[in-house]
Amino acid sequence: MTAKNDSSNSPRGITRFSNRIAAILLLVFSAIFLLDPLGAVAQGKKPFPDLRIPGFLRNEHAIQALGDKLPEVAEWYGKDAEELKRPSHVCL
Repeated sequence: MTAKNDSSNSPRGITRFSNRIAAILLLVFSAIFLLDPLGAVAQGKKPFPDLRIPGFLRNEHAIQALGDKLPEVAEWYGKDAEELKRPSHVCL
């Protein structure tokens, strides 16, 4: 009687199966997180304005850093520029 080489029940087979499942889950979740911003566009919301902010800024410094992008950023958050200028709202 010969022993059957069944790798599906061996620890090595289980590890390979686990690695495959982990890789598939990683791909699925990566796709979800990468494509999520497109969901906002699909719902009629414009993409977030393209900005370059020099670090973490608050209050008036943040307003100044936004410059001419302030109205676009305010609109993205559903506010107007004057409302976003209030110190309680601004932290970048």
